[in-house]
Amino acid sequence: GGIGSAYAYKFPKKVKNIILMAPYTKALEQQDVWIKGQVAITRLQFPFNPYSDDDLYDYFLKQIVYTTYPSAEPIVLENPIKLEAIFRMTQGIRKFDATLEVDRFPAASVTLVVAEKDQYIPRKVLDAFWSEIPEAAQFAYYTVTGSEHKIPEADPVATADVIEDVLNNNP
Repeated sequence: GGIGSAYAYKFPKKVKNIILMAPYTKALEQQDVWIKGQVAITRLQFPFNPYSDDDLYDYFLKQIVYTTYPSAEPIVLENPIKLEAIFRMTQGIRKFDATLEVDRFPAASVTLVVAEKDQYIPRKVLDAFWSEIPEAAQFAYYTVTGSEHKIPEADPVATADVIEDVLNNNP
């Protein structure tokens, strides 16, 4: 979702519709606060540490991904590169704030799909993102009842219905 938002921002003429399912809109607050705290502690304990704050942030982000994600999402262990891929994807988008990019979405192009029981992204974060999207760019807002974060995996029928509605221009 974050990558889709960035693409729509950069190339609005190439986007007719964008469906954002539980998208990355900004860093998760709890993780971000913890990581920044670890960076600050490292700076105090090791004032001559040559690494930049960004390097240290990435180091602690990787620790979170490798130590906590497997217990939350055991499927990440099915392939030895999945954890590294998740870390790299998160590392690559962590400075992106989608709420700052919404002003260039094309008219009636954005469909936001949220999971009723998203265990990772608080609903208030996605609602705030939706409220930042200009009304002219909003197409539809769907809540998938009973679904968790990975909407296509949790409810493939609802996912297909949303895509069909967007393709048929039916908000």
